[in-house]
Amino acid sequence: MAMAEHLPHPNPTQSYWLDGNDPFAGYRSTQDLPQYADIVILGCGITGASLAHALAKATELDDTRPTILILDARDPAGGATGRNGGHLGPSTFQHFRARAAQLSEQVWLRRMLFEQKCAKDLRELIIAEGWTEYVQLVQKGTVQAFDTLEEFQEAKIDVKAYKEALARFFPGEKMLDEGLEVWETEKAQKELCSTRFVGAIMNRGGAQLWPARLVYSLVGKSLEYPFVNLQTRTLVTGVERSQGNCWSISTHRGRVICSKVVHCTNGYVATLVPELQKRIYPVRGQVMSAKVNDTETHVPLRLWDFGMNMNEGHEYIVQRAYNANTIVFGGSRWSSPSKEVNESNDARTNVAITDSLTAILSTTFAGPGSRVAVDKVWTGIMGFSEDEQPWVGPIGQEGQFVAAGYTGHGMPNAFACAGVVAEQVLGRPVTNPYFLPDMMLPSSRLKWAARLSSTIPAHQSTRWKSFLKIAGVTFLCVFGTYCVSKW
Repeated sequence: MAMAEHLPHPNPTQSYWLDGNDPFAGYRSTQDLPQYADIVILGCGITGASLAHALAKATELDDTRPTILILDARDPAGGATGRNGGHLGPSTFQHFRARAAQLSEQVWLRRMLFEQKCAKDLRELIIAEGWTEYVQLVQKGTVQAFDTLEEFQEAKIDVKAYKEALARFFPGEKMLDEGLEVWETEKAQKELCSTRFVGAIMNRGGAQLWPARLVYSLVGKSLEYPFVNLQTRTLVTGVERSQGNCWSISTHRGRVICSKVVHCTNGYVATLVPELQKRIYPVRGQVMSAKVNDTETHVPLRLWDFGMNMNEGHEYIVQRAYNANTIVFGGSRWSSPSKEVNESNDARTNVAITDSLTAILSTTFAGPGSRVAVDKVWTGIMGFSEDEQPWVGPIGQEGQFVAAGYTGHGMPNAFACAGVVAEQVLGRPVTNPYFLPDMMLPSSRLKWAARLSSTIPAHQSTRWKSFLKIAGVTFLCVFGTYCVSKW
């Protein structure tokens, strides 16, 4: 059993998204904690809620349906999902040539297709279920803005290389090219309401939403099935193998025995899964809500209706038309000496980051005649993977699974990762055609890590270890393109 090192703080900062209207605050399907369940899901953010939904849908017509228990230390979406920037922006052209040089063009395109399919499937589910207004889904695209001509020119070359590779390897697949538009300086400054930027690239496939409400919707749908049980405010302190090929889940309310356990706790996952220590680690992100008000009328200015990333993605921003033009702005970890790495306390904010975000908002978007009014500042704990890719699948002894390590990019990954794990848990073939087992499966990655540790002398530099790790991942992923369709 792994003892607690990084666990959710009992009194986190107040997020703009967690506005006190959580229909499942303190919710427990049964008064007492169940002693047994077939499947236990740890965490009820976007991953855990998506997994419960996928499992319930996949087994609703089965003669024997597994009992599903969801445990969360807080309320649904109380972790990173309810504390992010509100973006649903899958990757497309960003650093395409560098990534392709590491992994091959075909592999990296397949990885992006995984995100694109995830975002597309999630948008379609929201619309089909009638959740659009409630989750405030806005499909106006996401802009990448550039500060220097050099980085803008490099980005345009990446767009060209990306489109050429897409046509070469996936000629019939249009999902990745949902309207990439290059905005030269004049148009970029006009559309972005700022003279700071020299250019921008719009991806019409990007979207924005209220992430916590998406989780509430998924949870509500799952709880329509009588075999799904949600227990909020139940802190899990240990997971260990029990007798009879079962798992024992220790909580502050008692113990649960289950056949299968799925870790969906992202930044906290290594506390309960020793194999992931130093492979997935917590990183604290910081976000604020604010308005840019006209100084005379005090009316919030409407700047744009799309999402935006800037400073190579280190800052991200969206303006909520639904909510009196409130701006949600996050990032600026670079202003902290530690970059907030291995910080798991979201009960605190970093003053330096607050000052940085406020200054950027004021100098970039608040011109003469307007001023920034900050409302809330909060933090959330992300799970960063050492190789920037999520861990998805069985790990350790039989019956234990994980879906975590999104490296700050969970919204366009988690729903699809949950779908993959649901099929694995049920013992069914993985049907997602873009899933890369050699890139995401824990078994493949742990074997390679063990091989590296046993073959590289301790005195050799970490630079060589990094080089060999990249080389190994490249081999695995290139081979994976051959066998992924058979997975």
